[in-house]
Amino acid sequence: MPARVQRTRPHVKGQQGMPTGSKYVGRGSKWGNPTRVVYDRRTGGWHAVHDSGSNIGTWPTAAEARRFAVESYRAHLKANPDLADTACRELAGLDLACWCAVPEAGETDHCHAAVLLRLAAGGEN
Repeated sequence: MPARVQRTRPHVKGQQGMPTGSKYVGRGSKWGNPTRVVYDRRTGGWHAVHDSGSNIGTWPTAAEARRFAVESYRAHLKANPDLADTACRELAGLDLACWCAVPEAGETDHCHAAVLLRLAAGGEN
């Protein structure tokens, strides 16, 4: 069963940053979420920022900001049905890798890769 995995930077020479057999879907790929979450020390808040540079909003916790970013990605896919259709075809059956940490068992996965994983499995629309 396909899973969401975390991409890491190799810390040991020769170590892979991508889990074997996975497909990278983060920023820089056509699957990347155009909404990113950043922390601002000056405001003490977590900001959702669009790739265009516009600040979409601020939340007191990272989880709330990530939840918003994932919902924004769902809206992005609905506004771009060709991208959603391509995801179904190209990502089905693959493990999907992103920089987001994989949640502990029982926790909600606030990562756009989880949305893509469900979409590719036929469970997201």
